[in-house]
Amino acid sequence: MRIQSVCTNPYFVASQKGGQKKINNFKPARHKVYPDSVSFGNYAQNARYTRVYNPVQEAIEEEKYRQELLKPYFSNVYDSSGKIVLSNDGEPMTVLNPAIVDELDHAVFDFASSSGHGISRGSIRDAVSNFMINDDTIPDSFHNVLHGTSRESIENILKYGPDLRKTRNAAFGPGMYFALCEADAHDYSPAKLKADVIRSKRSNGANGKFVRLNDCFYNKIANSEVYNKLNQILEIEPEPLEYDPLRPAYIPNVKSEVSTRVLDEYCRNIIKDDLEIDAAYAAAPNYHTCLVVFNPDSVVNMSDYTQQPKDVTYNAFGFFSLW
Repeated sequence: MRIQSVCTNPYFVASQKGGQKKINNFKPARHKVYPDSVSFGNYAQNARYTRVYNPVQEAIEEEKYRQELLKPYFSNVYDSSGKIVLSNDGEPMTVLNPAIVDELDHAVFDFASSSGHGISRGSIRDAVSNFMINDDTIPDSFHNVLHGTSRESIENILKYGPDLRKTRNAAFGPGMYFALCEADAHDYSPAKLKADVIRSKRSNGANGKFVRLNDCFYNKIANSEVYNKLNQILEIEPEPLEYDPLRPAYIPNVKSEVSTRVLDEYCRNIIKDDLEIDAAYAAAPNYHTCLVVFNPDSVVNMSDYTQQPKDVTYNAFGFFSLW
């Protein structure tokens, strides 16, 4: 399961005098130019290479490269008739490759214990289970909680539903984070999604579970030993030692995401499917108390709660005469 070379279109031009030339019908008009004088042995020793940077096009190329790297590690989902199942946004629905799941299930690692004292050795599945604390005092639902993100993300969430694969590695696990009060939400983003979080109905008729987290457990799960094993399983090619000025800067950044995305998917499936946990009430020193959702079906009654700057000003000073 080795990452193969993926073709990219980095938009580079070269000339003897540093001028620009048209490549692949791309016309570099009004874009930033970063010149570098480089030597490649006997080939074009005196050539002046210039990278023409188109932010929009390069963002498209970066996402394309990311999807190509992740493709070998995820398998399509098929229905009973053999057709590929599509998600709400029309893209094929995928799951983590079973071969990767099997290897991670049988691998053992050293993890810091939930109490903070000592080391316990076991599988990732065992470690995740040990950090999830059952608490009967947690309510059955949370109302008007706030998720800080971009306006574009809010539009996509309202249209297609939450996509937890777009969340990033965080201290309380690979889920969708909600602030319990507006004051905490302001620390993350001016754009906010308001929603309710409820216990979802499972296929067996039971309700999903809410648990409590008193520790930043995911910092202990995602340790160096786990990542070394993941890099071995995924056979991620190391970056070349020699600097190449014509190599897009996003390539090493995207390659470094692969292990994290696979680990996030693996752990989220354990929490959501095996342990049947919908969300966790999370609190730890130096962190805002928050709600971490692992099951997107638990997020309901969503709305855009973004305040325009004039609304924020009015809320802050509306009761005072400014002139």
